[in-house]
This record gives sequence, structure tokens and C-alpha cells, in this order.
Amino acid sequence: MTTFAAHSVMKEGKNHVYYLFPLLLLVVAALLGLHQVPRWWTREHHLRQVDLLADLRPRQEPRAVVPSDTLEQDTVAAKPEAHVVLPDSFPEGMTAIEDYSDSALRGMPRFYDALRQTERDGSRVRVAYFGDSFIEGDILTGNLRELLQGKYGGGGVGFVPVSSEVSQFRQTVLLTSSGFLRHVRHGEASFRPSLQGIMGDYFTTQGSAFAQLKGSKRPLAYLDTCELSTIFYLAQEDTMELTCTINGGQPVELRHETTASGVCAATAEGRIGQVRWSVEGGRETPFFGVAMDNRRGVSLDNFSVRGSDGLQTGRIPLETLSSFQELRPYDLIVLEYGLNVASAGRRDYSGYRQGLVRAIDKLKEAFPQASVLVVSVGDREERDEDNGELHTIDGVLYLLEAQRAAARECHVAFWNLYEAMLREGGIVGMVERRQANRDYTHINYQGGKRLARLLFDTLEEGKEQYERLNEKD
Repeated sequence: MTTFAAHSVMKEGKNHVYYLFPLLLLVVAALLGLHQVPRWWTREHHLRQVDLLADLRPRQEPRAVVPSDTLEQDTVAAKPEAHVVLPDSFPEGMTAIEDYSDSALRGMPRFYDALRQTERDGSRVRVAYFGDSFIEGDILTGNLRELLQGKYGGGGVGFVPVSSEVSQFRQTVLLTSSGFLRHVRHGEASFRPSLQGIMGDYFTTQGSAFAQLKGSKRPLAYLDTCELSTIFYLAQEDTMELTCTINGGQPVELRHETTASGVCAATAEGRIGQVRWSVEGGRETPFFGVAMDNRRGVSLDNFSVRGSDGLQTGRIPLETLSSFQELRPYDLIVLEYGLNVASAGRRDYSGYRQGLVRAIDKLKEAFPQASVLVVSVGDREERDEDNGELHTIDGVLYLLEAQRAAARECHVAFWNLYEAMLREGGIVGMVERRQANRDYTHINYQGGKRLARLLFDTLEEGKEQYERLNEKD
């Protein structure tokens, strides 16, 4: 019995060391195979490359600028015309707007002229500010609106979608809505591209819906009351009853406008602190949003779409954009994108540049009187895999040049937000001052306030220099 027990113990404790070597070879082979897999990226994430010898390779410092020999030849700037404000004429420490206008003056001159006109007679000036989550919740745009309205007059928050996932986050308007179903490309609900509005989406009802907007008294000025409220929708053959009440009162009389392509605007007038738009029926009617404006001065619309690369505007029907030009003509269109495009290790943004050019050209065609300003991607940082130190994602630098090239090709204006942020210590410095989030990508309201001031001061300086160069009265 004893001999049998000892033999069983020895059998159970059999040595498996000789399995280790082939297992090790298998793991090394797998890692070497993974090393051959190139880095790939989605809009917000990237797969790091496997490198067994990373610790043995010499460390490369991140580049501060994009090498000129990597840029495409067609990005070389043509000599600007006399009316263009040159960057080196701006005060030291200010990031100038680069204006690539041709004889059509689709850079900043038209906007500067519109501001000059409203100083004279109080005429209306409208700004459409397209962007991604960088301006979500009216970050940056809310402060820019306040600065413009403080200088040139105006009031109200501008355009607001009839329903929004960030309504509780946005501080510039209190939006309460019910019964609206959002339709967006790649969304859960069915999407018909021909029905999309100026933000690239639309909303339908289940037979009954409402959207209530209340002006905000804090933290920004000129938002608590306005004079006009307008709802935008696309006319359909189904029966719909639309009513509007102001400040909790009785339904008011509406002024209706309809474009040739069927985009409709219904407007209520009064001293509006709160407005409620109600819909009965209209199951097939696509709704877009509600605007809160004054009759004079500046209105600024925030068209932020989370996760957007900015190319969706190039897919909006031209007829729809032209209808908004008829109902709500803009003097300045701003395009600020890039957070969902720039990726570490990616250098080729030629395809994105071509898509951006198409989007800009469509906006220029739809809004023939508007200036167009491309705002570059801002600073975005990641930690070094070796030492954990933060540095700018190199893809930001290459994307920035692609955006500048698109502005140059389309003969519009360009503002280097990345450079402006570097003057503030970059996104790292803004995080340290509690002006940005610790994802080292997104700013917060305090950061938006600072960047809005930088952009406003740049616009003011550009306007003054434009007037001096062209001897404006």
C-alpha cells in the first residue's frame, strides 16, 4: 500500500517544464505577427502597435511642426490680394485669421461689412457656427454670442433643436420637449437623407409633441428675453395643427413663410421670456428646430453635432440649405471640426480635405452672401507609451494643414485654433487652470470663455485692419 501511494504521488507531480519552450516560441511568434499589423483608428480611438523591442529603440521626440516636405504641393499658398489682412500685421501674441479670399471675397470681408452696417443702422447679422462636441452645450459659442451682442446689439440664443440630448447640460437656454423622435444617419430610427435639415438630422412626432424654450438669465447676458421665436419644419401632405404660446399665455397669431422646396418657418412675435410650440398630428412632418432672436443686432446659431467630422453638411440637400438662406440668411459660416478626425500616427488626410472642400463649396453655393471661416482642430494630447508624458497627438498637426489647405483651395478664411491654444499653454495648461477636461481633448465652460475672447478679439482686430486697408467710412 505504501509503495502504491508513493508511486501515485510521483505520477501526479509529473514535471511539465518541457512544454514551456514551445509555448514561449508560440507567444513570441504571435507577438511578432501582431507587430506586422499596422496601426488603425476609429474616429476617437486607435490601436497601438505591438513592439517587443520598444525599450531598445532610440526615443523620438514628438514634432512641434509638420515637416514641409510631407505636405502636398497644392497646399502652397498663392500670394494674397491687397484686401487680405496679412498675419504678420496683427499684434504680437494674437493668432491672426488667414484670409484666402479671391475676387468673390468669400473670406472675412463680407462679415466685416455686415458688422459695420449694423453699427450704423442696427441691421441684423447672423452667424452659423458648425462644430462637434468641442462646442456642445454652447461652450465657446455662448460666450462668443455674448461678446458680439454686447458690442453690436441683439439678443436670444438663436437656433435650438426641438429635442436635444444635452438640454440639461446647456446653460444658455432651458429646453423641455416631448414627443419628438430624432432621425439621424446611422441612428436607430429610419433616416431619409432628403428630409434632413441644416444640422443633418430631423425630428418626427408620434401624433402629439411640444418644445418649450425659456431664456436664461445666468451665466450670460442678452438671453433672458427676445422678440421673435421661429419654428422650422418641412411641409408634408399630412394634417398638422401648430400652436404657440408666449410666457404661458394664450395661443398667438403666427406669421408663415414657405420656400419653393417646402421648408417652412412659423414666427411668433412679442416680449418672449418663454415660448411653447405644440404640434398635433403631423406624423410625417419633419421638424428641425426653434430660433430665439431679436429683430436687430447679432444672432449666433450653435450647430454642434456630437461625433461629427464636419462632412455631413456636404450631404445635406442643396435645396434645403438654400431654403435656410431664404428664411435665415447668414453673414458668417464657421466650420470647426477635427476632434473626431485626428488620430495618433495618421498623416494622410487628403481624403478628408477633399470631403471638406465639397462641404465648403456646397455651403458657399447655398449661402452666396456669407463669409466662411474654417477653424482648425484644437490641441489634443495623449500620454507617451514609454514615460507617460503628455504630448500633442501628431495627427493633429497633419489634420491642421489639411484644413488650412481646404480653406485655401476654397478661397475662404482660416483660423489656427491649435496655435491660439498653444499661446494659452495648450490643452495641458488649460487643464491645470481648470479650463479643460482631463481627457486632454475637450474644453469646459471656463475654457470656452477664454477661447471665445481670443476669437472675438481676433475678429475685431481683423475688422479694424480691413477697414483701414480699404478706407471704409
